[in-house]
Amino acid sequence: MKLCRFYIFSLILLLAGAAAFSQGKVTTNAIYQDSSGTKYEWKIMDSGNIIWDGVSYTPCGVRVVFSSLASPDIHTLSAQDKAVIGELAAAGVDSVIITNGYQLTNSDPAVLQQIMDLLDENGIRYGIELGEETGDPLSGYHVDPARWRIDGPYPDKVITGMWKDVDSGLYMVVSKSDNSVIESGALEVNPN
Repeated sequence: MKLCRFYIFSLILLLAGAAAFSQGKVTTNAIYQDSSGTKYEWKIMDSGNIIWDGVSYTPCGVRVVFSSLASPDIHTLSAQDKAVIGELAAAGVDSVIITNGYQLTNSDPAVLQQIMDLLDENGIRYGIELGEETGDPLSGYHVDPARWRIDGPYPDKVITGMWKDVDSGLYMVVSKSDNSVIESGALEVNPN
């Protein structure tokens, strides 16, 4: 059986793809920059604990189905969704999961950005639920199998690459015949 290796270099795929990596735990980290330019370092430990800006963080909040994300034909944040965010902030909710209830990639990215900006303005942290298996790739997170495929297996093969500003990476070994995940884990990344 031939195997494929997919090398995934992505900032936030970890949250959406946690189930895909359940066979091997991976510490994932990045720096988030909010709309004001403030940077926050975060990572998810092997145990599943989140470290946010150097402090252990346990999200406790609500899952919000935003009506403005219901269709790619909606291009602006509704007054109703703005009011919901205001009510959440007034109630002291500090963490939400953003969703449209089915498949977020079928929403206008500009509306999602408006929601995230308003949540930032109100001091509310958020996660993004992509939803069901995506039919269309989310721009910025798509891994093209034709480009990243290395046929094998080659047990002693070392694969190297040069990517600017990459400090962590994940890999998956996938069966070419049925696309099942055989192995996954963290890549060794050298800053040199």
